[in-house]
Amino acid sequence: MRICILTENDKVEQVREAWVNKNVMKIPCSSTGEEPVTHWFCTMAGSEEKMNSIYAKKNLSIMELEIGPKEFLNKWNLKIIK
Repeated sequence: MRICILTENDKVEQVREAWVNKNVMKIPCSSTGEEPVTHWFCTMAGSEEKMNSIYAKKNLSIMELEIGPKEFLNKWNLKIIK
């Protein structure tokens, strides 16, 4: 099962601390694909149980299950900053 997660720039540190994992939300995004960063993105795949437990922590982030990264970012009108 796949999950895509999107967090606003001003909430990303709070999300990382809540997850006790500084290695999440590492992909910067914006509507133009240029700086400034407005959102942070990550995607992961795992067991249904694991992805559902992550989904339960969605209070500070937008999360969707069973959607591909490209479709997810397009839905929110965002592009990865390279």
